[in-house]
Amino acid sequence: GLKSIGFEYRLNGDGKTKLYHIETNTCITEENRHQYIADGCMYEEVARLAQETAQEYMIREGNLQWIDVCDDGNPGIRALISTSFSDDSDHPTFLVTTGKGKVRAGIFSRKHLIVTGLEASTALSHLIEAKRRNMRIVMLDPNARGDRFGMDTFEISMKRIFNCTANDLHKIFVLAHSQAGAQLVRYLLNETTDNFQNLHVKAIAFTDSTHNIQWTKTNPSLSGLLSGKTSIYLKSTTTATTATTAYNKYNPDNMEDNNAGTELDTDNFWKHRFGEVRTLSAGTAIHELVNWTGRKCIWKHFDDHLTE
Repeated sequence: GLKSIGFEYRLNGDGKTKLYHIETNTCITEENRHQYIADGCMYEEVARLAQETAQEYMIREGNLQWIDVCDDGNPGIRALISTSFSDDSDHPTFLVTTGKGKVRAGIFSRKHLIVTGLEASTALSHLIEAKRRNMRIVMLDPNARGDRFGMDTFEISMKRIFNCTANDLHKIFVLAHSQAGAQLVRYLLNETTDNFQNLHVKAIAFTDSTHNIQWTKTNPSLSGLLSGKTSIYLKSTTTATTATTAYNKYNPDNMEDNNAGTELDTDNFWKHRFGEVRTLSAGTAIHELVNWTGRKCIWKHFDDHLTE
């Protein structure tokens, strides 16, 4: 694990779980990262082990287990689900799926897992909220075969886990980050009518999603799901005045501010791309941290639909 290469996660004074260099007792930050973790092979190894460690935290906290989704001779596909997933079939399900790249199940950012902290860069805080609400948990691993095959992996995983039958109605609350938003929409678009109805999506929180509502022009039910009250869109932005503000580069002074949840004005371009979906500021300009800074908004939205 991480300790074998001289690093470990520790709970620091402000209650955050941060990566430390053991020998020097140094917390790894954006400023000192290159001093302790060189780019290239070293970075890749630390990132790999950090993700595995973070997943161990989430398995313990969420009472999760790995399941094999597909093992056909290619790199295997797995997912993390509640150990009681089959027994609690009448419970609502929290589904979280991450963006493209090298991040794995439950991880939103390798970089911030190293320099910012475990809570801010993973789905850990969301698992805690889901458990409080007695929800089943599913975390997909769409990059298991590389991001080029993300859509195929997403589809295989969904069909394997949510094997819909006429007597199997899943009530799903989805957190879809970045490319996962596009994968979710494409998947729902390709589903049969019966499966779409049985895969009862109660609420969706899109965070910096890359989907396009124009894909659904011939499917009014899905279009309504994406742009109606069922969905919200949390946007990384430096201001609370426009939803089309470009993504900013990492800015440690603006990691979290007070405008999370602020309603954003949307122009014609935004409405053409995403429809009339309620669009909120995530409270940060940092794309990889929107799920952390916007977590209270996400769960307020889910709570509004849990009682329906």
